[in-house]
Amino acid sequence: MKILIIEDETPSQEYLINILNGISLRNIETANSIDSAIHMLNLYQPALVFSDIRLGNNLVFEAFEKVENPNFGIIFTTAYEEYALKAIKLSAFDYLLKPINPLEVHEALQKFVNSSNQFHKEKIDILIDSTKGSLDYLDFFFVNTKYEVLKLFYSDIQYLLADGNYTIIHTNTKKIVSSKTLKYFEDILNPTVFVRYSRYGILHKNAIKSFDDTTRTIESKDGRIHQVSVRKSAEFDIFVKNQITNLN
Repeated sequence: MKILIIEDETPSQEYLINILNGISLRNIETANSIDSAIHMLNLYQPALVFSDIRLGNNLVFEAFEKVENPNFGIIFTTAYEEYALKAIKLSAFDYLLKPINPLEVHEALQKFVNSSNQFHKEKIDILIDSTKGSLDYLDFFFVNTKYEVLKLFYSDIQYLLADGNYTIIHTNTKKIVSSKTLKYFEDILNPTVFVRYSRYGILHKNAIKSFDDTTRTIESKDGRIHQVSVRKSAEFDIFVKNQITNLN
């Protein structure tokens, strides 16, 4: 597998190369600027890119935008939680926070190997659009499961339930397990369509069958009862009020 590391700090480059060499990955090239990244992405055509977000005063997305036929996976590396992480989450690319843990590199690689590459170009397009501010929310989202990448449309989702650090996504036809937390999905889902009603769940507005104001419970269309928490109660009431207003 051909790997490109986009990183402007030599020690960070060398550290990541050593981690990859340690798991028998040696077909590796590097780039340390926007210009060299554009050149290597077009010339080398990697299957996977490890990329820092900031290169000097520039953002690496400028390079991705100038790739002729982007068809590669991306694992971002960054020193801190920054604004671009919403765009990364929206496009469903993986990211690692520095200092990078070798075990997390291995896990991210395993997820990449297990996933399909059918959405790479679409995910890169979403990434570029969202970093430009021209895209806030989609009507679908990507989910990385153990074996594949799924594209789920809002209209197919009923609700999402927390299960420890995992999330169980209940669609109209099946359940999907994601290794992402419920907070991850809360950050990328359109708040006019989905509501976080407690620390344990997020509901699609169209999945709500009824609401009992006395017990503060929601019945979803599949018959499940969801308890609105005290902390989320006011937020849920505003959501319901907005839905009623929009119907009038």
